[in-house]
Amino acid sequence: MKLNRKQFEFIRKKLRWSFSSIAKELNINRKTVSNWEKGVTEPSDKRILELANIFGVSVDKISDAEKKKSTEVDIEKATKSWMSLFKEKEDAKKDVHYISQILDSLHNKLNNASVVMYGILNSLNFPTYIKNKENRYIMVNKEFLLNVSYHDIDEINFFSKPKNDYNFFSKKEAKENLIEDWDVIINNKPVIDKERNIPGTRKKKWGIINKIPIIDNNSEVAGLIGIFVDITDRKKEEHKREILEKIINHIHLFVWMENTETEEFVFVNDFFAKFFKLNKFDIYSKSKKWLETLNTSFLKRRYNFYEKIKKKPTQQIIISEENKEENGRTFRETIFSLEKKYLLGTCLDITEKQELEKIKNNLIELNDISEEIVALVEFDESFTKRKTVYVNNAIEKMTGLKKEQYTQGDFVWRSLIYEDDKDKFFDWYNNLTLSPKELAYRIVHAKNKNIIWVNHKKYKIGNVVYSNIKDVTEYKKLEIKNNTQIKYCNMLLNHLDDNIRGFFIIEINPNLKVIYVSDNCPELFNISKEYLYRYKFWSKILKPINPKEIIKDIKQNIQKYESNTERSEFSVNRKVRENLICNYKATVQENNKYIITGFFKKGSIK
Repeated sequence: MKLNRKQFEFIRKKLRWSFSSIAKELNINRKTVSNWEKGVTEPSDKRILELANIFGVSVDKISDAEKKKSTEVDIEKATKSWMSLFKEKEDAKKDVHYISQILDSLHNKLNNASVVMYGILNSLNFPTYIKNKENRYIMVNKEFLLNVSYHDIDEINFFSKPKNDYNFFSKKEAKENLIEDWDVIINNKPVIDKERNIPGTRKKKWGIINKIPIIDNNSEVAGLIGIFVDITDRKKEEHKREILEKIINHIHLFVWMENTETEEFVFVNDFFAKFFKLNKFDIYSKSKKWLETLNTSFLKRRYNFYEKIKKKPTQQIIISEENKEENGRTFRETIFSLEKKYLLGTCLDITEKQELEKIKNNLIELNDISEEIVALVEFDESFTKRKTVYVNNAIEKMTGLKKEQYTQGDFVWRSLIYEDDKDKFFDWYNNLTLSPKELAYRIVHAKNKNIIWVNHKKYKIGNVVYSNIKDVTEYKKLEIKNNTQIKYCNMLLNHLDDNIRGFFIIEINPNLKVIYVSDNCPELFNISKEYLYRYKFWSKILKPINPKEIIKDIKQNIQKYESNTERSEFSVNRKVRENLICNYKATVQENNKYIITGFFKKGSIK
């Protein structure tokens, strides 16, 4: 078969196909297509057929091949070849083989083979099509047309209007299907049970693809039959199973399934294999490595129990004893029976849980010897009802109540609250936002009736409120005393501010630090009070008397009088302020700090 160059050039220009676009469709070089048209090189028969498909014309239009009409006689011939093919192919689909048997029995009885073929194809519930050797459609069933959303099902006519893959599929899907079909037709290479997206569904459906070449009486390929079996639902289920398997493989839990008839594992997760430092193949095949692993005392005990439940499979739970061989690991296994043929087991390492249980018990013991009250109150979902689930032994020492009395209801605790503090306590405790988290209030001892100050802290964890109650009576007394002293100090300072001009307190050892200046000091120096607190200003005031000399004077007076130094005077540095005298008194504190207290007045030292 040779290319008709003039006809090829005429059709190419008429359809506005460039050399580059043709080369791109055929996945070849542009110059190759140009050489075909010029007659420099000759395309192969396969390339001529592909060119005809690209232009949408019959092969005889661009080559010296004789025009051959697709008639019902051709279909009849193809039918016979198709039936003979499937009798020889042992691996063909059962459905296709079944069709072949029906056609074989009806062929000799019916003259119109195309009617028989069309009727049988339409009885199939999966898309099916037949092509001739020019890769043109000569027959499709209704499922095929529905699959590609082709609306003119009843009016389709392949004899008057030949159709190719571009009439049914998207450009990309048409090209892929076309190339695959050419491989079947030209190379007589069938496609068997290939799983991929079904053409025409835009990758929304997944199917098993079968494409079988049809052989004529001369042992030549006369066309092909293609079948798309929809397996989308199966693929979705497989995808779900893969996701589930990934999840099971990532959890820290032994999961296994065993066939009770063959006594072999059909599934173990990754954690199971990783824990025993084996690969899954060793476990599935029950290799020597796996059998050696079974010699551990833990697995021996486990399998002794396992043999018992195999006779009557039920849900069971076992816990291994802690021992040195398994490094103190503790496991809990649950075994289920499935369809009386399989056993499914889940084995959980609960060592950490056991350790946490020990820690919990230790905390309870520590709470019981604590002098602070620890209580847990559990609320219902609506946070309207509450129940005390735990209280430690400190409750009896602090309040005079028994633990049993407190767990009867928190109203017992509320009855202990000092009358003046009840409203404050109820508003705070019923505030579930836990802001503020702690409150100081008073309670009355149930037996000796003493008033006790407590600091109550609460923490909300889910629907449980954790309370920590500490006796702070002594701290409260000290706080009241300190507050009284602070009150008196404030009164004294107010008196000094009002009656003594320029009163101050300065620490000069171990470092110079202004502790206090009265409100009327700024008037003497015409500067702000904040500036007076700066040490540089006071270092100027102490000149020319050096702080070290003052300290020396203080030590001498202490030795002489064994008490505070006498009051002394010095003139303020003239650069700071003239005619200003400082009358001061230096004292030594217990922490070896030298403090100067005094006041300023106008005048000069006599």
